[in-house]
Formats: sequence, structure tokens, C-alpha cells
Amino acid sequence: MTSVQDRLTAATRAAAATVPEDYLPPLRLPRRRFAVPLPVPSRTAMAVLAPLAAGAAVAAVVVATVLPAAGGGAGGPGAEADRGRVLAIPPPYYVALTAVGSAGPRAIQRTEAVVARTTTGAQLAVVVPPAPDNAFAAVAGSPDGRTFVLAAERLVKPFQQHAQATLYELRIGSGTTSLTRLHVPALPWTYGDGIALSPDGSLLAYAYTGSIADVAGLRVYELASGRLKHAWPVLPPGPVTRCCVFDPRASSPSWEANGRYLALDVTLAHCEDCVALLDTEKAGASVQAVSRVILRTHNRHYPVTWTGTIIAPDGSVVLRSAMAGNGPGGPRGPYVAYLYRYSAATGRLLWQLRGGSTTSMTVLWSDAGGQVVIIGRLRLGRTQHYLTAVVRADGHGVPVPLPARTVTVAW
Repeated sequence: MTSVQDRLTAATRAAAATVPEDYLPPLRLPRRRFAVPLPVPSRTAMAVLAPLAAGAAVAAVVVATVLPAAGGGAGGPGAEADRGRVLAIPPPYYVALTAVGSAGPRAIQRTEAVVARTTTGAQLAVVVPPAPDNAFAAVAGSPDGRTFVLAAERLVKPFQQHAQATLYELRIGSGTTSLTRLHVPALPWTYGDGIALSPDGSLLAYAYTGSIADVAGLRVYELASGRLKHAWPVLPPGPVTRCCVFDPRASSPSWEANGRYLALDVTLAHCEDCVALLDTEKAGASVQAVSRVILRTHNRHYPVTWTGTIIAPDGSVVLRSAMAGNGPGGPRGPYVAYLYRYSAATGRLLWQLRGGSTTSMTVLWSDAGGQVVIIGRLRLGRTQHYLTAVVRADGHGVPVPLPARTVTVAW
């Protein structure tokens, strides 16, 4: 499984098995008072129009959010910049990792990468892991929407624990894709590990927990040369006399647009699943030495499983998704999906979206200011379910057309 699927699976196991249906309300547009009925198109026409309609819906949600916030009017000095922002949100392509073959208990859980257009879901290519690897463990994208890094692994038995990941660079051209093995050494891979490309695509951040000498930390590699540029462990806590000591952990790296600061989900002494902001140009021998905690999760009176953390590229807000046990019935009630938006400057909760108790959520992508987000959703249950996604802006959500059997996706 991938790191996103690992986290969502953990949320699935934590959720109550017998809970009422409670989905997010579907998007319903107001009816036009004097609308004229149109003829129902044929099946052939629908097959052609469906992808176009999906693309128009995604674009409409984004335009509705971006244009009112732009600086200039339709013909003002900011018009060209506004058009650029609209076209850049969301990125034109995504790479989805999809399950291959049987999903039974005796089957090896293999995956391949599907390159597709965000608005229509039209597939450009299907990338198979180069031998001897047979599955992709993770994928990360860069802001240009055309450069991705894939982590591949070799699975030899069903439900095998992750071992090592070989890294590849995937580039999307004009109707073409190319896959190149990177000089970055094979990385130990385990539950919760994650990768993130810097905004200019030159650096790769690798967050790990328990996969290198049984410690947690962050490594930064130069993509072109494979050289290790930084290595910061999360120092274990020292002796304490009062509650609570947690094992150090690190996951969910995400970069600010300046390429200097990087947010990380970390667990420190007295600070479980906090968000730290690292200064990658600062000298220091540990994550604690080069970072400061910008979001604490202390004084919780209910269990929480965090499924995703992203800092907005402009550094203004932190977006987090979770399954929290504070639904109907209080702290002992069923787990409920939440999406939170926090101020990165103060740590104050600015906004939250409450989902249901039968579907988990994870934040997958954010625009510059955290106003437009892409949310992944996974139905909870005992049978195999796969990821769906929705782009949400200005209070509305429109599905993103993902391939069947998607286990994770990146932009």
C-alpha cells in the first residue's frame, strides 16, 4: 500500500463499524425559474460530452473562487495575471497509482501509474514499474504539473511490509511521457513515509519513521545528482517526570513556494502529530534545531487519526485532514471525517469542514493560499474500496475523474 492508503487504512480501522450514513451533501445548483427543457442526448453523445462536462464543472468551480479575489477587473491591469491564476488551478495533469490484478488475500498488491488530465480524466499513459520492481509505493508532483517522482518497490508476497524504494522521475511532454531512474539511492520505506518535490523540482524531501536506524527524521536530496544535501533526525525525548512521552515520528512533508521552508507532521515529546516548519537553510543537527512548531495538537480529549497535512504554498495556512472521535455522542461517539484550515502564523483554527462517519478524507493538493483544495475520499468498511477525489472551492465541490481502483494520486 502507499503512504496515503496506509494512513486512510489506519483511519478505517479506528472508525466504528456500526454507524449511520452521513455523507457530505452533494453539490446542487439552483434551478432556473424559466429553464426550457432540452432533448435528452443519445448514449453516443453522452459518451462524448461527459468528459467535457466534467472539465467544465471543475473549471467553473475554480473560476468562481479565483476571479472575485483577483486584483484587477476584466480589462484592468491585473487581468492577465488573473487569467494565469485560473489556468494554473488545478494543475493540468495528475498521476494516480492504481491497483493491478486480484485484490484477494493471496494476491500481491501491485500498482501502476496512470497519467491523466485533471479536468477530463483522459489518460495519456500507463506506466509500469521497471523490473525488478512490480509496484509503486508513492508519488509526488511539482507545481509545474509536468514533473513527478515515483517510488517503486518489489513485492514478493501478499501484504508484504515495505522494504526499499527505487526513485524515478516522470516527465510529461506534449502527449508523451518519459520515465528516468534517479541517482538518489534506494530509500528504506515503511508505514507513513512520504516524499515531496521542491517548487523548482530540484530537491526531494523524504520523511521517514523507523526506517533508518529505528529513528525518525527528514532527508533532502538533490534530484539531478542524487547527493544527500541535508539529514535531520527527530531527536528522541529526554527524561520526563509527567505525562506523556511519544515515540518520534515524521511524515507528510510539504514545501512553501519559496523553496526554503518545509512543513512536517512530527511527533515530539509532549507534542503528538504537531506541525513543524523547517528552515532548510538553517544550520543544525536535528529537526528540532532547524524548525519551530507552528501548530500544536495538545489538550485533546478525543482520539484523532491525522490522514494528511499540507502547508499552502504562500505559507499562510496549514490544511489538515483527520478522522476524529468526536461525532454524535461526544468523545465516545463514532469517528467523523474533518478537514481543517489553520493559520500558520498563530495556529488558530480558521475553518473546518465536517464530513461523514462512513467516508474518510485526506487533503491532497492546495492552491497558493489554501482556498482551493483537492480532497481524497475513501469509503470505510471491511471490503476493498478505492480513492475518489473532489476539488472544493468557494463552498462547492466537483468530483475529479480518477481511474478505477485508485489507491493514491498526486498533482
